[in-house]
Amino acid sequence: MEAQVEATALDLPETEWPGEVRGVFDIDRAGNQVALRGTLATVARLECVRCLRTFDRPVEAELTV
Repeated sequence: MEAQVEATALDLPETEWPGEVRGVFDIDRAGNQVALRGTLATVARLECVRCLRTFDRPVEAELTV
């Protein structure tokens, strides 16, 4: 299953999280237990502390619930 949403819809500030958050998930059910595993990907807008310029950096994180 795939999902995507604008970062602002998740209450993330647009100045720090431009664009959308994308997720790819697998859902497994065993009896009464449900496991969700997947990956979230987005872009973070950061500021260099040396040159004080902003830059965008791709961010990807594993998720297990």
